[in-house]
Amino acid sequence: MTGHSTQTIGSKEFLATGSSFRALAYLFRISDNTIGCITHETCNAIWENLSAIHMKFPSSEDMDNITNDFWTKWGFPNCSGSIDGKHIRINAPAHSGSMFRNYKCFFSIVLQAVVDANYRFLAVDMGAYGKESDGGIFSHSNLSQQLENGALNANQEKVLPGSNIALPHFLVGDEAYPLKTYLMRPYHQKIWAQKKKYLTNA
Repeated sequence: MTGHSTQTIGSKEFLATGSSFRALAYLFRISDNTIGCITHETCNAIWENLSAIHMKFPSSEDMDNITNDFWTKWGFPNCSGSIDGKHIRINAPAHSGSMFRNYKCFFSIVLQAVVDANYRFLAVDMGAYGKESDGGIFSHSNLSQQLENGALNANQEKVLPGSNIALPHFLVGDEAYPLKTYLMRPYHQKIWAQKKKYLTNA
């Protein structure tokens, strides 16, 4: 086995298993720094060569299929996608202070993603500091800017099924996200608790 193929297999092993660079260095008899460099290069190569195929931004035709899927599978009309954030646990980088420490009390970077009705990724934003909220990350993301400009059919209205009422397309998110014409979120728990208490006492 050549040195080049050994390094490539080492990076694939990391991506497949999540083993530490140190463990892989011992397994393949190369330094952990080399494993890290090769893994970084491999990830860049995967993104540069495959993102246009597997992570291309949806076209208008794609969006028609996506919104139809949300309606037929989940009974949700005019929905363009579901958005949420996921904290990816990391070791705290040196001299980073509390930048990566999240509200769950561990260090992380944030993966924010939009998925379709079949849980397939439509858009991703990775690398935000763990201390940032989902809403804050979204507000400063490229996705937010694109939605403001009409991406994912955000500015296009469509008549709701069984009615003559036209509403714009939108994403759905949790309470951490801001309420926009193109982003729907649930009532805040505090507001809902107050309304529930009022209804109970009525």
